[in-house]
Amino acid sequence: PDEDGKVPVGRTVLVYLSVWFWAIRLTSNWDTDWPGLHHEDFRYMDIRQQHRDKGLPKIMYWLSGSLGGIMMVPTIFVFAGSIPVFLALTTPRFIGGNELNFLDFVATGVCVSAAALQWFADRQMRQFRKRDKEPGTCMEEGVWHYSRHPNYFGEISFWFGLYLHALAASPEFWWSGAGFFIMVILFVFISIPLMEKRQLQKRPKFQDTIDTTSMLIPLPRWKGKGATEAIKNETEV
Repeated sequence: PDEDGKVPVGRTVLVYLSVWFWAIRLTSNWDTDWPGLHHEDFRYMDIRQQHRDKGLPKIMYWLSGSLGGIMMVPTIFVFAGSIPVFLALTTPRFIGGNELNFLDFVATGVCVSAAALQWFADRQMRQFRKRDKEPGTCMEEGVWHYSRHPNYFGEISFWFGLYLHALAASPEFWWSGAGFFIMVILFVFISIPLMEKRQLQKRPKFQDTIDTTSMLIPLPRWKGKGATEAIKNETEV
């Protein structure tokens, strides 16, 4: 196929591997944790309650909240993030596509590593919930010791890996990184604030985690306000 100027078979295989690893992890997590049709995500319930508080008719929730905010917007974001996959798989050499190169392997390495990080983070959180029954306890073990949202970091890294696949095909596809940046905005300014607001309501001690732990990128922990005050009190005693 390479001699005919088509998309390198190796690139196609690597892109598929990247997406398959991510999809298998996502499906496995859903199959393990989904409680059934009776379950509703708290964010959906919050959106519905916000519409009720504003006195808006039910049809407005279904149009702007459910159809628009919950279904259409995330779908558009995922479509934007997936554009690099289309470019990587449909850009043959005879119209400017690169041959299989080192960046192809880096891209797959990033995607697979990201899915693995999500799997470990989900598994560790699942074990924590089964073992620790004390109300208000915060998860600060394993990868969660270094990041407040390692699963989200893994998700963002996966979309970055897809972007690298497009760059491996051709540097002219730099613009396809817009989908990746949209994903970053989605998590940093929407998903994480909503999640942390809920965590603070359920677990006030989570503020100490915020003060001492990186939001996304796994990093060594630092002394926060709460830790500094605790050390001061111990010294005074």
